[in-house]
Amino acid sequence: MSKLAVLSSGPGAALGASVAVIAVIGGVAYFGGAFKAERASEALAVPAAQIVPEVVAVPDVAPLLEVKPEAPRFDVVRVETSGAAMIAGRAQAGSTVAIRLNDDVVAEAKADATGNFASFVTLPESADARILTLDVQGGAIGMEQVIIAPIETARVEPVVPVPEPKPETSEAIQEQPEPEIIAAVEPPKAPLVMLATNEGIRVLQAPDAPKPDAMTALLGSISYDSAGDVALAGRGAGEFVRVYLDNKPVVTSQIGQSGDWQADLPSVDTGIYTLRVDELNAAGAVVTRVETPFKREAADVLEAASQPEKPVQAITVQPGATLWAIAQERYGSGTLYARVVEANADVIRDPDLIYPGQVFSIPD
Repeated sequence: MSKLAVLSSGPGAALGASVAVIAVIGGVAYFGGAFKAERASEALAVPAAQIVPEVVAVPDVAPLLEVKPEAPRFDVVRVETSGAAMIAGRAQAGSTVAIRLNDDVVAEAKADATGNFASFVTLPESADARILTLDVQGGAIGMEQVIIAPIETARVEPVVPVPEPKPETSEAIQEQPEPEIIAAVEPPKAPLVMLATNEGIRVLQAPDAPKPDAMTALLGSISYDSAGDVALAGRGAGEFVRVYLDNKPVVTSQIGQSGDWQADLPSVDTGIYTLRVDELNAAGAVVTRVETPFKREAADVLEAASQPEKPVQAITVQPGATLWAIAQERYGSGTLYARVVEANADVIRDPDLIYPGQVFSIPD
């Protein structure tokens, strides 16, 4: 802290004022004759080396800064059609976060040493939209809100089949049976989930989001061969496909009569790229295009994932995949995606940001 700060704030200000008062009193005493001239000359005659300045210990007067706790916030909210939900976010490390549904506490979660928390809850059916909020016990209140659209059950619609036309005779009309009513069941959709912040509203979960395996057929899979090179595969109706990395063409592959194609990407350095696949017709025109971020894993990651003694299964992230969908496929419930995050904490920095080509360990 500077000397100016010591003399201008807190106890330091009182110290500075005392020094000023002493100086004024001393000046008055001198000019009033309290100090004699000969004594002053004697004082001035003392060699400078013998003058020992008095050292005054100044206490540390730095004001204590109030550290405001981190307000809790949402990172991921996923809600299944059954009402099972996974809620994850960040808060002050070690704090207990209360998760409220329309002001009622439905769950509590403790933030770990890094400030991350996650909780699994089951939300009841509702014909109305509801709001999730967060607050810390005895601490900060989150300013974000998650809006959950109504969770619908399966809808049953009666379908009356149209009978085949028969001869218009009175006898035929009398013998015509009543049409059988068939119940058509429409499966429920996952509710729309939106995050409202001071910056606006964004969608966390769309009800009509396609499944990962339905995202695209052109680029069906990304994997690694036995040599550790990237292997691509897919299906198309054109003549051939051309593969690009960061808009630079790297390989062209013929589409077989069955519609399948395969291509290898050798000598690709570790890193994140934009992977693009163009499907071309016989004239060389682009008829379909797929573009996705792609992470080429390092050799040591691939080697570690291929160890036979590992008690886990390794998967390669495919285009359009999400952690929620991976957990849904592997464990039967998307809410268990935290298992994948915990097993791959060294490579998953953001649960909403994963790349095709990444290799994840999937614990049993």
